[in-house]
Amino acid sequence: MCWCANNHVLFVSDEIYHGVSFGEPSHSAWEFSTKPIVIKSFSKFWCMTGWRLGWMLAPAGLLDAIDALIGNMSLCPPAQPSTLRCTHSPTRRCNPTSKCIGANGISY
Repeated sequence: MCWCANNHVLFVSDEIYHGVSFGEPSHSAWEFSTKPIVIKSFSKFWCMTGWRLGWMLAPAGLLDAIDALIGNMSLCPPAQPSTLRCTHSPTRRCNPTSKCIGANGISY
């Protein structure tokens, strides 16, 4: 990240697998700076493979440009309430996903 900052290059961190580690805890780029773009997903850490539901952390100066692009993305509204229910489950992870999703009234 230091090289990017010194050379005016935007750092993009793909953290789709963040939290899936064996041994040392993983770290997010935003633990060190709020200047990079960080891409995250529910699909790996929350055992929701195939759902393609995620979020992005970005510097405030990029929000207008991101907002203009995000309008071209499609959403899956039924996935949103299910994701919220799964992420608030006592175990923090749905294992297996079908039990969590089925228990919360979402069929697939």
